[in-house]
Amino acid sequence: MLPPFVLQQFVEDSEILLKRALLGKTLACFGIDGHGLYGQSTLAKHFNVLDIEVKINHTADDDLEGKAYIALLGYDAKDCGHAATDVNLKISVNEKFKVEYIDTTCWTWADLPEQGDCYFTINFDVEKLLS
Repeated sequence: MLPPFVLQQFVEDSEILLKRALLGKTLACFGIDGHGLYGQSTLAKHFNVLDIEVKINHTADDDLEGKAYIALLGYDAKDCGHAATDVNLKISVNEKFKVEYIDTTCWTWADLPEQGDCYFTINFDVEKLLS
């Protein structure tokens, strides 16, 4: 079991890397599958990353599971569809990660129930992100 201060350091380090890569940057998306399946938009939208909140859970088998909630300025899932699983958003995020030398295989979409109306949620491998 990790001491709480070590877990907090992982949270802070992960947040620094994710914010450096994404905060204030512009991301493009349509909504799920590029067709706004969960919304009405069929046109590309561009959003600036407004804030990022990171949470890390320490599992019973000593794994660290990271989750990041990424708020987008002007994003509303009801308007443009859920950004989660949108290939255009994935490309945008990966391009921002590459600039900061972050392994683009370190993240996956969180399940749809974990997505918000004004943010999207990703899961990330803490070890891959921090390596």
